[in-house]
Amino acid sequence: MWPPPRAAPTWSKPADPLFATELDRRLRAAGADVISVAAHPGLTDTELLGNSVRRRSTRLAPLAGAVSLLISQPLRVGVLPQLYAATAPQVRGGDHVGPGAFGETRGHPGPARRSPQPLDVALAVRLRDATAAATGVAPDPA
Repeated sequence: MWPPPRAAPTWSKPADPLFATELDRRLRAAGADVISVAAHPGLTDTELLGNSVRRRSTRLAPLAGAVSLLISQPLRVGVLPQLYAATAPQVRGGDHVGPGAFGETRGHPGPARRSPQPLDVALAVRLRDATAAATGVAPDPA
């Protein structure tokens, strides 16, 4: 179902490749000389976990920072899937790139697992329409 009944952080993960795939489909249909690719950093040491916990409990924020350091990869490695997606000649429109090790949580870039959602054109069109309605911007190739 799109949009989700309640906004939830877990909806952003399947939405990224879904949106990228639909945008790539529209780019190809328009004959554009660009592609659309999705990429994710896996578990990367950023302030995201600490800030998320801090919003709920300032006492637990230092613990969240320590846990983040233990389970995440350094930022210099976390950016590699995005750089790979933007520059690697073998990347094709609609691809989804992520870290290649430990369940796509860390490591060097490679193809990311694809859920069935990016292949669901009707769902992708609904996401595109919801994005346009929410932002006031129609994300279509010109």
